[in-house]
Order: sequence, then structure tokens, then C-alpha cells
Amino acid sequence: MSQDEKRISALTAELIDSNEVFPFSGIDPEAYTRLKADIERDQNRSEYDISSPSLDELIERFRDEGMRITLGDHPAVGNIYIVPAGRVYNQPDRPPGLSNIMMQNDSLPPKHLHASVIKDKLEELSRLLGQVRSFAPRS
Repeated sequence: MSQDEKRISALTAELIDSNEVFPFSGIDPEAYTRLKADIERDQNRSEYDISSPSLDELIERFRDEGMRITLGDHPAVGNIYIVPAGRVYNQPDRPPGLSNIMMQNDSLPPKHLHASVIKDKLEELSRLLGQVRSFAPRS
């Protein structure tokens, strides 16, 4: 196992496998402004599912519930979701991909969080997953 794979394993165990609820560090003010502008520009809601909570509702849920970090339905892809802690997303009885859609609607990317130890670890995990995946043999 390479050093990167060992670090991925350690970060995954700490951030995801532990199923720990982390305090919400807040959203970066510039990211908030950009996201709000993107949503307002997309009048017909083609990019943003109308059934999704508004950005402000989502932030409120994070503040109230804390945040949990999870991988999508297909962990090998490396999608990392930061979701409010009060809801269960990965359920074996759901069709493949449904949990991913639900998580995307209720999540924030790590890059939008305020600076914190958790954000740093998430960014490192995301970078490492990308590196390992980009060098993996293609099947």
C-alpha cells in the first residue's frame, strides 16, 4: 500500500467511517455570494433542483444539526459529500444513484466551507483520491 493510500485510509476512517457529527464551521462569505448569484441567475432552476432546500435553509440545517461527511453510492469514484447530520442518506434498499442525488441536493462542497481543520482534511482527502484514481489502471 502506497503512502497516499495509507493516508486516504486514515482520513476516511477519521472523517467518514467514524460517522461522527462535526460542528459546522460556516460557509465562506465569497462562496455564499457566488452560490446565491448562480441560483438567482438560473431562473428556470435547471441547475438547482426545485425540491432542494434553499441555500439559506441548508445552512440553517447545518447550524442546527452539524455536518456529517460521506462518500456517494460508488465510493471508488471519490465523491465526497458534506451533508446535514440529521438525515440518513446511504440506504441499501435504494436504487443505485438515488442516494447520490439526495446528497447532492443537500450538500456543500468542501471548498465552500470556512477554513477549519475538517476543511483541510477534506481537501487533502479529495486531492489524494483524485491522484490515486488518475494513476489507477483503467479497466
